[in-house]
Amino acid sequence: MMYEFRNPRFSSADNLTIDAEINHPEYGWIPHTVASGTELFEAMEPEAEDYAPPIVTAIQVNRERDRRIDAGFSFGGNQYQSGPDDRENIAGAATAALGAIINGAQAGDYRWHGGDEDFVWIASDNMTHQMDAQTMYALGQAALAHKQSHIFAARSLKDSVPIPSDFTDDGHWPA
Repeated sequence: MMYEFRNPRFSSADNLTIDAEINHPEYGWIPHTVASGTELFEAMEPEAEDYAPPIVTAIQVNRERDRRIDAGFSFGGNQYQSGPDDRENIAGAATAALGAIINGAQAGDYRWHGGDEDFVWIASDNMTHQMDAQTMYALGQAALAHKQSHIFAARSLKDSVPIPSDFTDDGHWPA
């Protein structure tokens, strides 16, 4: 059988797949991937260009950074949410806690915020945890460190030439 194809390129490092365009009788030129052991693969193989790993962009690294920042962080043995609204809420409460500390709030005082009930924060598992001003301030510092460590990890990846193709691997990011 005769196949009309163009631009064949090995699409895996092991050269077991080829990406190309094939001329479909109804749809015209369409992208197609073929696997070794097929007649079409055998036809393309002699013309296929070498495998070239995909080029990773800074935008892809930024998306991974943001996904990881938003995924949450651990503090005091609990997991806390850290999406944009969560970080804003934590920063606001940490600022209030710092003000309370400056005004003399003591460790173990869970009503440092001026309310009639103990101050609590909700963890990712929906459990509430009492926090004195010092603990709330420390939670804010942990949220800041979580975000900052991911920003610097992303910066390091983007400074690599080329950016590693496995940039989503946990080994490139803070635990």
